[in-house]
Amino acid sequence: LFRSWMGHYELVVGYDDDKQQFLTQDSYLQISKPDSKYFTISYTDFYQNWRAFNFVFLVVYPQNKQNDVMNLLGPLWDESTAFQVARDRALSETTTLTDTRDLFFAWFNLGSSDVKQQNYSDAALAYDKAFSILPNIDTGFRPWRMMWYQTGPYYAYYYTARYADVIKLASTT
Repeated sequence: LFRSWMGHYELVVGYDDDKQQFLTQDSYLQISKPDSKYFTISYTDFYQNWRAFNFVFLVVYPQNKQNDVMNLLGPLWDESTAFQVARDRALSETTTLTDTRDLFFAWFNLGSSDVKQQNYSDAALAYDKAFSILPNIDTGFRPWRMMWYQTGPYYAYYYTARYADVIKLASTT
């Protein structure tokens, strides 16, 4: 699946609990299958691929439904709380996941969550750990485009005065 190798979003338009799958629209996949308006993805694959994006989501709703959306999201409505929830999940995954690629994303997500909370020193350490894991991922499954759309490491290294690492990362990217 290309979903985890390239930064783009899927629009979830439905779900089927009996089949354990989402119904999605995906402009990237639609290029390769122009006759397909919808795509299905299992709950398991969706969650697995979503990890690569730190479980980021966008909620689109009409303004008159804001209270309903706030109630549905609960504490995640508050950005600071959502960043902490993401950090807690990533931290937990750094100790519970065993797949090398998943561990890379867990550590990277921890760094990204720390950047959102302006904890740059912790973020830099988490990114260091993620980047140390990267060479252990099978070449065909490395997220080599990741730094095209993820800027967290630049902030972490810059705000911890690791300027040479910023330049090295930019040059590598």
